[in-house]
Amino acid sequence: MGRADDRERLEHRRPTRVASRARRAPGASMSRLAVAGGVQRRYPDGSISTPVTSEGRIANGVLSGTWHDKFQVGQFQVSVGR
Repeated sequence: MGRADDRERLEHRRPTRVASRARRAPGASMSRLAVAGGVQRRYPDGSISTPVTSEGRIANGVLSGTWHDKFQVGQFQVSVGR
């Protein structure tokens, strides 16, 4: 999972914009850090949420690509087949 500590759990909201054009799937959403052990996790700037941008492609029933925010980057892969 990118440069973030693997123990941190991100809560992803539904994308605010998703456009699909010939197997391309760009999007944007907000990510909010979860509470761990009763303590609210925070990004290095002190915030608890940050915008996330993703870019992916759909091929053979699989959506895969990359995402990034101000502090970390990562890859994703999701089956979207029948």
